[in-house]
Amino acid sequence: MVLFAVTLLTGCGAVQNQSTLPAAAPGSPSPVAPANTSSSPILGNVHGGQQPVTGAHVYLFAAGTTGYGAPSLSLLDPTQPGVLTDSTGSYILTDPSGNFGFGGDYTCTAGQQVYVLVTGGNPGLPNNAINPALALMSILGTCPAAPATFGDTVPFLFINEVSTVASAFALSGFMADATHLSSGPSTNAQQGLENAFLTVNNLVDSSSGTTRLQSIDANGDVPQAEINTLADMLVDCVNSDGTEACSDLFPNAVGLDGTLPTDTLTAALNIARNPGANPAALFGAGFPDSPYQPTLTAAPNDWSIALTFYADNMVGPYFPAIDSANNIWYSSNKNNAIGESDKNGLLLSPATGYTGGGISAPAQLAVDGANRIWVANRDGNSLSAFSNSGKPISPTTGYLAPGLNTPRGLAIDASGNVWITNTGFNSITEFIGIATPASTPISAGTHGQRP
Repeated sequence: MVLFAVTLLTGCGAVQNQSTLPAAAPGSPSPVAPANTSSSPILGNVHGGQQPVTGAHVYLFAAGTTGYGAPSLSLLDPTQPGVLTDSTGSYILTDPSGNFGFGGDYTCTAGQQVYVLVTGGNPGLPNNAINPALALMSILGTCPAAPATFGDTVPFLFINEVSTVASAFALSGFMADATHLSSGPSTNAQQGLENAFLTVNNLVDSSSGTTRLQSIDANGDVPQAEINTLADMLVDCVNSDGTEACSDLFPNAVGLDGTLPTDTLTAALNIARNPGANPAALFGAGFPDSPYQPTLTAAPNDWSIALTFYADNMVGPYFPAIDSANNIWYSSNKNNAIGESDKNGLLLSPATGYTGGGISAPAQLAVDGANRIWVANRDGNSLSAFSNSGKPISPTTGYLAPGLNTPRGLAIDASGNVWITNTGFNSITEFIGIATPASTPISAGTHGQRP
């Protein structure tokens, strides 16, 4: 990653916050794990396109875990020098070059998911004017356990339109708005929240504010041109007084409930949640000079963003399933194997995949309450089972039944029955009580999806 050295100026005069973003509950959470109070500073910079943003409010929040729609938690200590407070929370200010820094003025709890919100500020306007529609964000990620600090793990944070688009899309399943980012209290829900934060890093290099070409582990493709095009849509509005320059963006970034945004972060969040709304009109709202390159050459069918992961053993993959550790399982139909990757798409299974147990042209997979993997074998006319470590449980023929014929689809009900669709017989086969039932779907809470 590229690192930048900056001159740190905080507390350089109050700027009235004209943002209309909903207020979060100010105040740090009560620690339930070793607290992380940093004296090693997190340095950062805020830019709108090529313009530094002066006098912007920079907030430090932790995502909540008490329920969807709950307020984020303000982490900055309002008693520290240079820290100011308004109805949104405690904040510091960017200097004339857009620089900011968090030092010993924040406390987070190990395991919290932490992000930075920026509102207002002057992106080069005359007479020290403030843009009330400017709202940008980026993530710091998981608060490390003491004695490590964010200053050690995230030495620099570049916040711009790219970081905002990446954050809004990856976190959209957990964000009600900029200051209400929260999961439910369950372990699965909090794991899903962590996965969503990790997805941001797969899309953007937070130290430079640039879109990645490949995922952070270099095992997947990132839609770089599309993310840059989305970022370019925000630039004109960010680098303005928030009125006329936002007139192409705000009316077309329609929320699922029909509401229109009044700031750039909400615009990005609306597009993430409603990607099929007005794609051509939004494409035309891009900044003429397109500071983020490369970009799309024509409007897409919609603005949904997808990562594509690869593995050597993924040949003819079918129907993935997700276990309780949020690892992804897939069938490799042409290799007569199943594969496993972690939540970032990094391969966990051997290069040849997991084999045996009667696997033959595997189709759909399912995971039961004991994290065992069940596989419908299209050519073998059988059902295979594997432990969560990839060891075959079923016999070398697989589990057989008279009605199995070219099975493809598979599901497990609450009684542990395995149901398989037979495309050869136009029928459904039920294996009675063979699996371990799960009280909640094992696949819940992954990659930003609500359980």
